[in-house]
Order: sequence, then structure tokens, then C-alpha cells
Amino acid sequence: MSESESDDPPEPEGPVHQGKPPSDFQAWSRTDVIFHDFANMSDMDYSPVFSYLGHTWFVSLFPDLEEEGCNESRKGMVSFYLRHEGPDFVPIRIEFGIAVKDCSDNKIAEHVRVYTFRTFGRYDVCNTNFIPRQRVLKNLVNGTLVMEVRMRLAESSQYPFIPTNPSACKTVQELFMDEESADVVFEVGREFPKSSRHRAKKQQKTERTTSSFHAHSLILKKAAPLLADLCISDQPLSIIPIPSVSPDTFRHLLHYIYGHDISEFLLDISHTKEIIDAADRYGVTNLKLEAEACYVSEVTLTLENVMDHLQYADAKNCALLKEAVIKFIIANRVDIIKRKIVTDATGGISNDILSMMAVESGKENELCLMSISELRLRASNFGLDVDGSRETLIESLKQYDTA
Repeated sequence: MSESESDDPPEPEGPVHQGKPPSDFQAWSRTDVIFHDFANMSDMDYSPVFSYLGHTWFVSLFPDLEEEGCNESRKGMVSFYLRHEGPDFVPIRIEFGIAVKDCSDNKIAEHVRVYTFRTFGRYDVCNTNFIPRQRVLKNLVNGTLVMEVRMRLAESSQYPFIPTNPSACKTVQELFMDEESADVVFEVGREFPKSSRHRAKKQQKTERTTSSFHAHSLILKKAAPLLADLCISDQPLSIIPIPSVSPDTFRHLLHYIYGHDISEFLLDISHTKEIIDAADRYGVTNLKLEAEACYVSEVTLTLENVMDHLQYADAKNCALLKEAVIKFIIANRVDIIKRKIVTDATGGISNDILSMMAVESGKENELCLMSISELRLRASNFGLDVDGSRETLIESLKQYDTA
């Protein structure tokens, strides 16, 4: 009997369903990533690429030694990166799991996480010290390391609205830290008395420090108006002290003001919070919203820290973070009520909680029931300010519709 005449059923290309799955059902996509001759691997190695969810992925493995790019690894531990490549400009939020399997196909170690791959081109997430090397060696399959990779879209796969960087053009980017054309120097971390500014300006010619940043008042007026307001001076070169921001954070703030991408700096949640503070203080709205979206995607909310995040979001006018926190409160309302966690919430926060409860009820097409991302996108399309509270955004859109 030929193969075409066989009575054997075809091998399935995906999950086999009995009955109709619910609309929100998300099946896992799975594949085995195999590293042969693992015991003799001495350097980082890459798997072949594979495609899931319309994106391209591969795994890079650190077999033992501390190596560049995975510098938190300890001797005797195996680490990995799940790497994402394209398509460009298409962020994706996934739930993924990576497991090491033994000869019986059992998982001996697994890392599961929800993560947003959000930048252009290559982007990755690392798990350092994933599993002891000796444990891997004891569970090789004929000398081969077998890893299972599974992924599916996360429950909340809609990526927050982020406005583009308005300074992102080559002409502006090339002026970053250009000393010859600059008319402003920011001294970060050092504050000069007014009487000493002229002397400090003279010292600037001979003393170069990592806390000195050259800039252009004309660019600042357009991209960072609150920072530009500090540059009022009758001197050809203004020396402006910036004592409340770290040099590293200010450099990245200025880098963004001049149209450059700083998304890699935002991977560290502590850096992200510093950028939110600085961008909010100096009026770099688009950067603030990008940093806020990164912060929301990385932060882990708990019953212990939920009020700290809620108060921070309220103080910095971070509407997206506030929305995420309130969703957490609603999802955990029983424990929240038992522990009386939000008893000190202000009236404004209470109204936000009630608004989110209405959103969660499923009503649509009313401004008061839209998500922050939807409100920001609509405001941006109409040329309105996108950095505001829920109430501010709604009121602006109402006024625009009636104008």
C-alpha cells in the first residue's frame, strides 16, 4: 500500500481540539532547541532561528564561564538569552517558558515569564544562573542538551501608545555634545553659587569632567521647554547647574532630546524610574511616556508595594502606571479589602478605581471607559497634549469634539 493510500491519520500540525475553544484561549507554541556536544562547549553558542507568532527567535547559551553580555553569571552555572529579531517596529508581549529536559522528556529546570519585546530589531531577555552545569551534564541525552521553548501571546498583548521622538533626525542628532556650536553647558551634580558662575565658566575651559554636557538653547526650547527655561543668561555660554540628576541619567535624557534612541538604558527598572523623574521635571513628555511604558512592562506589583506605586504614579502624573496598579487592585480586591490597603487613598484615586471597574465591565465607545493608551492615541491624533491624567485627557477630547 502506498503512503497516499495509508489508513494512518496525518500527524497534527498544531493542538488537537475536542469541541470549540473559547475566544480567549491561547495555545502554546513549542519547539525543542538542541545543543549537541554540550560537555565540550567552551564559549557562548547560538541556536538556529525559529519563527513563532510572526516573529523570529533564537536562543544563545552560556555553558559555564562568566562572559561578556551575561556578566552576572557565576562559575559553574548555565545561563541563556531568548533573543528576538524583527520584524522592525512591531513590539510583542508574550508569555514564554524555557526548560531543560532529560532523556525521559521530563523538565528538570524551567524559567517562565511574561515579557514585552518592544524595540527595533534585536532584543533579548536573559536568565543568568539558570541551572548548575553539573546538573545539566547528568541529564544530557546522548551528550546533547535538550531545551524546550514554548510561548504564546500574553493576556494583555496590546502595547501602550508611545509618541515618537520629534527630534529623531540626522541634523539634530549630529549636534549632540557639539562644543563649537553649543551655547549652554550643564554641570550635573555640581551646584555653583551665582557669584561663582563666571569663575566656573573659566574653569570649564581647562577642566573637563564627565558631568559637563554641551547643548543648544534653541533645540532645548523645542524639545525640553522646562530645561530651556533654566538657560536665561546674558553670557555667550551659559553654565547651568543640575544638582538633582545623576550624570548617567542626564546624559541619556540629553541623548533623547537630540533624537537618539535610549531604549537599552530603559531595560533597568531603576534607570527607568530615574528617567521618568528627570523627563517629568524638565518637560520631555514623549520620553516620560516611553519610560513609563517600559516601567509598567517590567514592574512586579504585590500587595506590599501596590500603594507605593499608586502614590508614585499619582505624584508623577503617570496615568498608564496608575491604570496598571488599579487593575491589580481590582483583580486582588478581596485581599486588598481584608488588609485595608487603600483606606488612605485620595478622592481622585478612588474615582480612578471606580472608572477602571467600569472599564473592566466591558462597556465600549465612551471616553470615560477607554484605556489610557486609547485616550493618549486619540489625543495624539488630534494634536492634543498626551501627558495628563485620565480626567485631563477626557476633558481635552470632549472640548475638541465640541469645538
